[in-house]
Amino acid sequence: MAMTKGREFIHTTMHDFKSNIAKYTRILNRGDYKGVIVKRYNEPLGLYLPMDAPKEKPKPRDPAADFIDSFERLYGSTETS
Repeated sequence: MAMTKGREFIHTTMHDFKSNIAKYTRILNRGDYKGVIVKRYNEPLGLYLPMDAPKEKPKPRDPAADFIDSFERLYGSTETS
């Protein structure tokens, strides 16, 4: 692998970047580095930066709660009093 880690950015070749773009996306989403500098013939060619996105994983949805919500929207409240 042609990746070298700088202080804040990862430096890699164009070939390595295009072959491993998913890996670099995961690294940036974790917040380990600020970006990826892509080089060709040892000259900087591009910069791959993350979008401002939440670092937390979304909570898993509860299918039962979704069903109850859908039911209540269609037929009204399920509470009995």
